[in-house]
Amino acid sequence: MKLKTSLQLSAIFPIAFAIALAISMAFKKNVTAADTAFVGFMGVLGLTMAAIILTYTKDILSNIKILNKWIDTVLKGDLNPAINLKPSDDEVGQLSKALSRMLRELRSAYSSVQKESLEHKKIASEHKRSMEASQKGSKHLTDALDRMKDVQKEMIRKERLHVLEQVTRGVAHDFSDSLTPILGSTELMLANPDILKKEDEVTMHLETILESVKKARKVVHNLAGFFHGGEQDYMPIDLNTLVKQVVDLTKPSWKEEAGARGITISVNTNLEIVSAVGGDETDFRDILTTLIMNSIDAMPDGGTIAISTRATSPFVTLEVSDTGKGMPEEVYSHCLEPFYSTKGQMGTGMGLTILNGTVRRYHGSLSIKTVVDRGTRVEISLPEWKKPSGPVPTAKQKIKPSGKLNLLVVDDEVWSRRTIERLLAAKGHIVESASSGAECMKHMDGKTFDVILVDRSMPVMTGDELASKIKNISSSTAVIMLTGFGDIMLEEGDLPKDVDIVLPKPATMADIDRALAIATDEEK
Repeated sequence: MKLKTSLQLSAIFPIAFAIALAISMAFKKNVTAADTAFVGFMGVLGLTMAAIILTYTKDILSNIKILNKWIDTVLKGDLNPAINLKPSDDEVGQLSKALSRMLRELRSAYSSVQKESLEHKKIASEHKRSMEASQKGSKHLTDALDRMKDVQKEMIRKERLHVLEQVTRGVAHDFSDSLTPILGSTELMLANPDILKKEDEVTMHLETILESVKKARKVVHNLAGFFHGGEQDYMPIDLNTLVKQVVDLTKPSWKEEAGARGITISVNTNLEIVSAVGGDETDFRDILTTLIMNSIDAMPDGGTIAISTRATSPFVTLEVSDTGKGMPEEVYSHCLEPFYSTKGQMGTGMGLTILNGTVRRYHGSLSIKTVVDRGTRVEISLPEWKKPSGPVPTAKQKIKPSGKLNLLVVDDEVWSRRTIERLLAAKGHIVESASSGAECMKHMDGKTFDVILVDRSMPVMTGDELASKIKNISSSTAVIMLTGFGDIMLEEGDLPKDVDIVLPKPATMADIDRALAIATDEEK
């Protein structure tokens, strides 16, 4: 608006000047023709200049209006409008060219921004899809790993059950062997009362029964320690002791069962003095049992199993070899693969696979050498146990005799209860007995006992529950749990909180004496 007014005023100025000049000439005396011509010329010149200025003003204002309209269009987001101006080299034309150039650059920049924006959107979209795919893949992987762990646990369980089945057959034989002299000696004395008058013969029968019970007890203890649940911390394991235990445990399989088939299998051991190895005793027992059972299967016509240990610091090497049929190359090359078995329905195909995995878990190594018709040798190297810092007890604490005690025996099995009661009374203790938890509570009404011996498996009130009730009534009364589950409880670390000592059945008098001494030792 200011520009328009300024231009219009500039057009009025020449006209005003010409009018003013004409007025001044009108008041002049003696106006000549030259003066008149001059005034006329100046008037025509003023009108011409005003016309030129107005025309130019109109063109400029028209062009500026076009530019304003064009700029409004661009500001509304349209980057493609054309400037409909006639080409010229004046300032408006130069401004139009500059705006057109600016629009082209702006359009190019906007196109680049759009392109980059689209690329960023595409990248973001792809990243989002990748994240979703990654999350989905991660979930699938986690699920797959969980399934693999479950499958692994199940296969280990099945393989252990498979080995346990083989071991149990021999254990059943050993247990029957242990019961036979007990049954025979007992029936013989009951059927022939005169024998009871012969002290030497009675002593002989009782010694036979005692040795048979000890043998049966050892079988039960070995079997209880064979398989048990739960993870355990690394502990020092004496391989030599373990070898002797497993050889003894599997003896029915390689001796009695083999003998029943008319073949002879012998087991020779060569055990050097070696350092302890670290791990879970159950795992190492599984390893050795699996190798012995495999060797037995590999010798259908009999032969020899050799087991040795030797120090190869910083490792301990366990070697199991047999004189069996060996493995052909096609079997040997796959023997550590899962589910590969040459035993048909009798095998799971996981024995050596699990064994190898267990050895590797304890940072050991396994190697197998085999020759067809000459046998197989399995060599396992395990790291030596590294002793933890701090003192480690090396000997059992000496226990003082318990002296005369007030005792209560709680057991729902009458013969077991009576036997324990008589043994304790024979030692000079004051003994009472109860057949249930409720009866135990009645005995404790107004009485104090030094030690109460309870069974675990009892109707209505279990031994665990009874132990808690006893401690609530008299916290100073010691509780010994004398139970047939004792070996399993000790192996699995299943120690009830209100029980001071777990004692497995059958227990010798020496076992009971030691338990009583520990339970009543004020310095324990």
